[in-house]
Amino acid sequence: MNKGLSWTEREYDYAVEKGVPVLGFVLKEGCAWKATYIDKGPTVKHLNKFKKKIQSKPVSFWENSSNLQTEVILALSKQIQSTPRDGWIRSSEGLSSLTANELARLSEENRVLRTQIADFVQQAAPDIGIEVHKGSCSLYPREDDQFNLTWRISIALELICTLRRGVAVGFKNNNLKIAIQLGNSNPMVLKTYFSMPGGVQKSELRIDGPMSFNMHGALENVPHNWDNHQDGLVTLSLYPIGYDGCYQLTIPIVPGISKGNSLEWDVVCDKVTSIGFVPSFNTNEQPS
Repeated sequence: MNKGLSWTEREYDYAVEKGVPVLGFVLKEGCAWKATYIDKGPTVKHLNKFKKKIQSKPVSFWENSSNLQTEVILALSKQIQSTPRDGWIRSSEGLSSLTANELARLSEENRVLRTQIADFVQQAAPDIGIEVHKGSCSLYPREDDQFNLTWRISIALELICTLRRGVAVGFKNNNLKIAIQLGNSNPMVLKTYFSMPGGVQKSELRIDGPMSFNMHGALENVPHNWDNHQDGLVTLSLYPIGYDGCYQLTIPIVPGISKGNSLEWDVVCDKVTSIGFVPSFNTNEQPS
């Protein structure tokens, strides 16, 4: 006690003085109560005076802990709805213009950094190991050209791929490119497609672990020239879905044993150069 007032009563009086809403919860008269919790002596007079003060305003009465819990929840809900108030820090006092501007700047910086991180992740293509297991290349006359004036060149490669780091990546037939250069001639870009080891042609391929597949390329109406039968270089470009660039390999080919009117080349698998992922600004235009 201090000047006859308990700390609870002093807090009550201070709230009333400051205009803070107060909620009173008074024990019902006559309900069962432990004797050890009942005030005795001179404090009873002060307690009864405080209870009378509280009951000068609307109060709730309770008789046990469960009942008190219910009364408190109901009274608080009504008070919040009927008398909405500012929090401990009022919105008009909580932030200065300087703080608000700094928060806005940091928010914009956070947005920019998130965008840059997303772009970096998008550009950081998975690390894929690509090996050429075997292959063949042929230049031969078209069956419908009895004078052997126009020829067809084709190449078949069996590739073994391993996803060494990163997420699974996909490729489509229209995002592949095989170019062949024989001697000092201009490179020839072939029409390309996938197939699985069993021969089933695929329009799209997904690499999510070790796997093997075949790549085929062909070009019609190739002018025939026996001087074409010389060393050459095959450039293989695979453009992954969702990434700006391609995986590139260069594959040497050397003249093989010809069969009739057909010119053959052997693929030199142990001389393959894997360039890895090349960003778009270092590559030619993607295949259409």
